[in-house]
This record gives sequence, structure tokens and C-alpha cells, in this order.
Amino acid sequence: MRLMLTTLFFLNFSLPGTAQGTDLPEEARIRIDYLLGTWDVYDEILNEDGDVIETSHAINHTGYFLGDSVLVTSIIPDQGPVRKTIRFFDKEKEVFYEISVGMEGDLFILSGDLDEYVMNFTSRAMRDGVYPRGRFHHINIEPNSFEATMEVSMDGGETWTKRTNRKQRLVRRTNPE
Repeated sequence: MRLMLTTLFFLNFSLPGTAQGTDLPEEARIRIDYLLGTWDVYDEILNEDGDVIETSHAINHTGYFLGDSVLVTSIIPDQGPVRKTIRFFDKEKEVFYEISVGMEGDLFILSGDLDEYVMNFTSRAMRDGVYPRGRFHHINIEPNSFEATMEVSMDGGETWTKRTNRKQRLVRRTNPE
């Protein structure tokens, strides 16, 4: 459930006063700087009728690590284990990477191109003899909030099915605690 929280860096708004020292493409700099700060993350799990059957909340704290081109985020849920993510842009490959690890040692690696607002991953857990692929999209993007959706492919990315049983909204805190 918390894995979707790790896809924040595909947004396209910059914050005033953010660092500009690292030689990154402008779009990469905008997306990295956008994530700085503290975010409330709200998840809703829906039943087949679209009714909310479960909710959860987490707080994401994001700051620079190793200069101004690598971000580290602490994901602190109201219930459940804490996760850490590291996000960076590979200038040679022109690809964003996000690496997420939980307290149990579970590893989750996502990647996405500079010209997309999509993060892709391949599951490490096999289902019916197949390693599912997934991708996250961001919608309703505003300067201080956005929503995330997810699609899953069971045929190597030939076809995609949107997960309709989940809604996620992230809202920037103006006065972090």
C-alpha cells in the first residue's frame, strides 16, 4: 500500500529559493526541487462500488542529501513501518531513479524518463509465473498537491489495467511540525 508514496518526484512545479547549483537539465531541477518539504499523504481503498472501505495517512519529509541533486524522503505512516526513498536524475541516461527501502529490507526500484510524468517498475514478486510491471501517473497536479494513479501489466507492458480500487492525494504542509 505504501509503495505508491514513493513516486512523488514526477511533478512539475518549483519552489522559490531552491538550490540551483547542480548542473541538471531545467526540467530535472524543477521536479527535484518541487518535492522539498513536508507532505501529508492520504490513501483511500475502495470496494467494487467505489465506496471507501479503508483509509490511511502518512507524512513525507523530503530534503537534500549529498548536495542539491539527490533527495532523501522519510515516509512515516500513522501505522506500519517507516520507509526511506532516495531520488536522483542520471544525466548521462536522462532518467530519474527512485530507490525505496523499508525496515524489513524490502527494495523497490522505479525509473522514468525526463519527458514523462510516469514511473515504471517490475515487481520482484511473481504472480501466476509472471513478474508484473507497474507504472504510476500523476493527475490533478497543482503547486501544493497532486493525485497518484497506478496501472498494472501482466504481459510485459503490452496491455495495462488501471487500478480503480485506490485513490491517493498528497498535500504540501505550509507549516510543517
